[in-house]
Amino acid sequence: MEEKQALVILNQARRALDSLPQVKIMDDWRFDNELKVWFLHLGISIDYKTPYFPQVSQWYIVAESEYPKGKIKVYPDVENSMNVTLYHQSSNAKVEKNGLWRKGALCLEINTISAFQSEPHNVDERLLYHVKRAINWLELAAKDKLVSEDEPFELPDFTLSNILEMQFAFSEDVVTFMQWESTECRYGIAELDVYKSKPFVYYVKLFKSLDDNIEHYTQWGKQLSKTNISPPISALWIFLNQPPAINKWQAPETFGDLIDACNNQHIDIMDVLKNMVSKIRDGRRHLLLLGFPIPKVFGGEPELVSWKALYLPVVS
Repeated sequence: MEEKQALVILNQARRALDSLPQVKIMDDWRFDNELKVWFLHLGISIDYKTPYFPQVSQWYIVAESEYPKGKIKVYPDVENSMNVTLYHQSSNAKVEKNGLWRKGALCLEINTISAFQSEPHNVDERLLYHVKRAINWLELAAKDKLVSEDEPFELPDFTLSNILEMQFAFSEDVVTFMQWESTECRYGIAELDVYKSKPFVYYVKLFKSLDDNIEHYTQWGKQLSKTNISPPISALWIFLNQPPAINKWQAPETFGDLIDACNNQHIDIMDVLKNMVSKIRDGRRHLLLLGFPIPKVFGGEPELVSWKALYLPVVS
């Protein structure tokens, strides 16, 4: 669709926002030539005070030229909005290339906010629908009601760049959670195997203490139980008290963030790593596995274990 035709349609959609007293148009539709998207700068006011963002905050609505088709995203203004990450939000740690908005898109899908009808897909209603949901999201966030106690638990949005070139598989359930609960050892060496490459799919076979005692076996099916690599790949593992997060619900983006997230749990991860680093001082790249208990629903008690993996710097 040509830009002029797209702008006519987007302006038609924007006029529907005039019906919302909470919304003020800060800047009209503009096109980002690098990102190949249209963006609309809004101010949104709510009646509730919160430390997370001002009562009158600014946002960018980002749409594609194919509107009313294509994606619609709502991002916080880089200066006059929020810099924390809350539930039902992508990681808000980074700023977009254009310097206008942070990348913490609000999650406005159907299952995250109740009391809304299914998403319309016509010109006049689709943009209006998303902005209404954004207003509702902000009101719920201000009242600390973004999630309900019986809502399925969601992990923070992990986007560490060094996990993108590999995948990590683990096998945990209620039974293994109880086994971990009775295990005093909280860090050590794990033995991994590889299922395939491009990307590499690592899976853990067993967890050992630093003195080589086996702390936990992982049960796999016949195919994965076979040894594909000998000797097995060594990784470090640490069992945390809860999911690592900073700035409310932001997953660590850097190793410095991870240090802060562990400090929030009274875990000195640098001290723990110093105790283990001699086990991987071989000039090769190794994984660090981070395990933590999670509930099935936000208001529930922990009953499962989840794991995240990241590459450590090479130690020689």
